[in-house]
Formats: sequence, structure tokens, C-alpha cells
Amino acid sequence: MNLWEKITGSDMTKDMKTFQSRAKKLPADYQTAWEKIIANLVPHSDFTGRNLMPILDGVLGLLEETAADG
Repeated sequence: MNLWEKITGSDMTKDMKTFQSRAKKLPADYQTAWEKIIANLVPHSDFTGRNLMPILDGVLGLLEETAADG
């Protein structure tokens, strides 16, 4: 990540688009859970929201694993 991406937040936009495309592949009930998790975590982020990226990646990975396990 370069300085410009960090200032503009374009790196986070790319990450969020990636997360959303991964979430669209989940079953409907998991997509609903993902949306609720996002809605409940965002108020706890810092000014940029950058601190949530690793957490969201881990949560989405967990949802993907549990969806695969059935």
C-alpha cells in the first residue's frame, strides 16, 4: 500500500469490494449474518475503519468455512 492509497482509502475500498464479492457466494442466511456483523462492527471502528479489515477478513473466512461444512 502506498501513501496515496492510505490517504484516500482506496485500498480499503478494494478490500470491501473483495469482501462483498466473497459474501455474495455465501448462502442467503450467511449473507444476512454478514450484513448484521458489518452493521454492528462499524460503530466500533476508528476514524478510518482500517482497524476492522483483519477482523472482517477473519469473520468472513469463518462464515465461508461453516457454509462449506453445512
